[in-house]
Amino acid sequence: MHFLLFLFLASSAFAELLQFGPTTAEPIAGVAVPSTIVVNAKDRKAEVFLTGAGIRTKKVVLLKVDVYVGANYLDRDKKISVENPMSTIAASKFKVMTLTFLRDIDNAKIRESFIDALKENGVDVEKQPYKKFLDGVRFDIKEKDRWTFVGMPGMDISQTVVLETPKGRLEGSGPGFADNFWKMWFAKTIDGGVEELKEKLVGSKQDK
Repeated sequence: MHFLLFLFLASSAFAELLQFGPTTAEPIAGVAVPSTIVVNAKDRKAEVFLTGAGIRTKKVVLLKVDVYVGANYLDRDKKISVENPMSTIAASKFKVMTLTFLRDIDNAKIRESFIDALKENGVDVEKQPYKKFLDGVRFDIKEKDRWTFVGMPGMDISQTVVLETPKGRLEGSGPGFADNFWKMWFAKTIDGGVEELKEKLVGSKQDK
């Protein structure tokens, strides 16, 4: 099994990988959502298209709080299957998920939510490349920060995931790596807030 080395790069490389297109007509919770994104990956370039966007909420005690605006993008302007979203996700060689945070958040809480979501979908987070990648998710999160997951073909049969944040970049590769990360939003969800977001990301409903 082949794994690429994980990289932590300065945030100055952010603009080199992603080029954001025009925004949609309606912002979501005050967040402008690009309708397209161009991925500039080494010797490859791909344009991905918005499938849907919405607010990820989290129930805290008796309150429901807004956590982030999520927006998903796939290549070749794919329409996601409502009945089997992962079949469409897996067919897209390039995929992008943006998370624009609506509040300051402890990065440990986000890392734990990723771990819980991957476990829910049968991923062994104690094995590589997942453990090293998740251990690296330690970037401070401030309101209006945008985190971007970029999934793309890697070497041989592997898939690469790059996480771009205002504080830096994290990268990892392995067989099925990107598809497994997208299961956090499109397969088994960890709570009602993500389930509601899933409906928006597949384009069946839309937040304003």
